[in-house]
Amino acid sequence: MGKEPRAEATAAAATRAAPAWGRGLDPAAGRGASGGDASGQEVPARPGEGWLERLQALATPLALPTDAAANGESASGVAVAELELAAGEVDAAMALAEPRGERLAAWLLAAWAVLLFRYNGGEVFFVGCRWETDPDGVWRPVRVQLDGAMTGAEVAAAMEAELASLPQAGITVEWMCRELGIGETEERHPVFQATFESIAPEAGDFEAAANAGEGSEDVPAPDARLLWRRRDDGGVAGAIACPRRRFLPSRVGRMARHFERLFCAMIREPDEAVARLDLLGPEEHARLREWNATAAPHDETAPVAALFVRQARETPEAVAVEWQGRAVGYGELDRRTNRLARALQARGVAPGKVVAIAMERSIEMVEAVLAVLKAGGAYVPIDPAYPEARRRFMLEDSGAVLLLTQRSLASGTEANVWDGACLCVEDLETSGVSDAPVDTPASGRDPGYVIYTSGSTGQPKGVVMPQRALTNLIAWQVARPDFARGGRVLQFSSLSFDVSFQELFSTWASGGTLVLIDEATRRVAGALFEYIRDRRIERIFLPF
Repeated sequence: MGKEPRAEATAAAATRAAPAWGRGLDPAAGRGASGGDASGQEVPARPGEGWLERLQALATPLALPTDAAANGESASGVAVAELELAAGEVDAAMALAEPRGERLAAWLLAAWAVLLFRYNGGEVFFVGCRWETDPDGVWRPVRVQLDGAMTGAEVAAAMEAELASLPQAGITVEWMCRELGIGETEERHPVFQATFESIAPEAGDFEAAANAGEGSEDVPAPDARLLWRRRDDGGVAGAIACPRRRFLPSRVGRMARHFERLFCAMIREPDEAVARLDLLGPEEHARLREWNATAAPHDETAPVAALFVRQARETPEAVAVEWQGRAVGYGELDRRTNRLARALQARGVAPGKVVAIAMERSIEMVEAVLAVLKAGGAYVPIDPAYPEARRRFMLEDSGAVLLLTQRSLASGTEANVWDGACLCVEDLETSGVSDAPVDTPASGRDPGYVIYTSGSTGQPKGVVMPQRALTNLIAWQVARPDFARGGRVLQFSSLSFDVSFQELFSTWASGGTLVLIDEATRRVAGALFEYIRDRRIERIFLPF
């Protein structure tokens, strides 16, 4: 028999290389007595042993980032982005692989699995694997299980072990769906959403191979296919192919570049955790820096209290806080807290000093917060509802120099949980104290507050926030285009929750009115809705 013409041989090889997603779904369809398919290739009459057990626990399907909205439902065909690994890079991979009894395919599959993991976040998934010698329509689903702490070498070893343990004979998609009870879907491949396919050298270009295996009416092609083959010079040529109805060509191009970088990074740093390997190129890093250039001009040396003081000078008659029919203007609140701040300074409150505030929701509570900050200190909120042991721990652990509380609490147990100085705000003598502006000694580097974690995983931990971070937060918030200045804001959060700081100072920095609410009302949805309506609340910070 003479040689096949080159053009015919190439076409035949491309047909063998391209997976027929919908072909061979019926094990009996198109076969002769020998068990071959219509093209004469051998297709196993029975799946190899062990496949059903291997596939019993199919993982959650990969959820790769797509561009479905951008492409539209009418997009068809395959977006193909070619890639290449130089001979030197492949030699370096083989130098790592061969002493460990691993093949190049294990390192290529490892890089592909890590890339899918980095895109998807899922730790267990399947990749459909096929070799250039496999009959048409036959696959070997490879189970990938990894986490970001694994090193590249560990992932490659796991992929080598997985490849080595695969049953000898592959299986068809139809067999997988039937045995596992998986229904076919028009949107996605029913078993695996990514493939790893070696292509014969004579199979032609990757564009032709990818489009020949685009999919069928029965079963759509997987979302992401990695096609590859060795080059004559020892390197690797490959391509990533994705359906255009779900992926823009630009995204597929980025995937190809990410794969190249990831493979090379795994070879250079085989003992580095895969979650730390860099996927991005210089342009992508530059774009991220551009997107993250969100710094807003603000004075990093200014103390937090300056946000309120500036507004009090601009709108002294505007209402700063409302509570139980009482309204206190910015000017009045400024003067009251000036006197209280001086009284606190006389008791040793200064930058770096922490003052505990254990008070029920009231105008006096927000005055205490503002006065401590004006005095230069930092506040640590102590919820009176906390168990006594926790309150004592927070007071001692924070190093508080003073506990500010109320008579209603001090007459009970509040003053008894701690041996340090305790002062009721009602007893603080400020009648002879000046209400002139306070020269706040704190700077942006000094602490503004100490907030304790819930302690749900152990001992509560105190988190110290510097004042410059807090002023930056408020500057960003009030500069947002959707932030309305001068609104009525509900002070909903507990003072022990860090969002309470935003409630107070985003309101005061924008000339708004802080509306307090009692504990009983805030805990009942119906009563809360009525309160919001009756008090004409325009903004509320709710946990979610």
